[in-house]
Amino acid sequence: MKDAWTFTLDLKKQWEDIERKIVILKEELVELRKMDSIPHEEDCEGVLGYMYIPEGDGIPTKYYNNEMFDGAPINKVSELIDFDWQNDNPIEEINHDNYSIVFEGYVRSPFTARYIFTTFSDDGA
Repeated sequence: MKDAWTFTLDLKKQWEDIERKIVILKEELVELRKMDSIPHEEDCEGVLGYMYIPEGDGIPTKYYNNEMFDGAPINKVSELIDFDWQNDNPIEEINHDNYSIVFEGYVRSPFTARYIFTTFSDDGA
């Protein structure tokens, strides 16, 4: 069994390790922020399906009045993808339930990093 002195030294060493890791992470963050000034369209050249598109007014969005993407869509532009349609129709011309939506576009990230995109839905995404 460790005595209190050894336990305190172990905690102190663990804390120093954590502080060193924090310093390294802060340095990495500074480097990532520097990368923000680099044009990103060059980062994806050669990636299958990539096409440079200048920044626009939003994301082209197709709304279908069914779950199967059948028929002619209603085309709109979404300035932001952040919706809560739990109690409302996505747009006036679409049913409250049983619809499908397609967002087509690219995401421009401020710097190279791992990003997580999430969705909460009752019928799939």
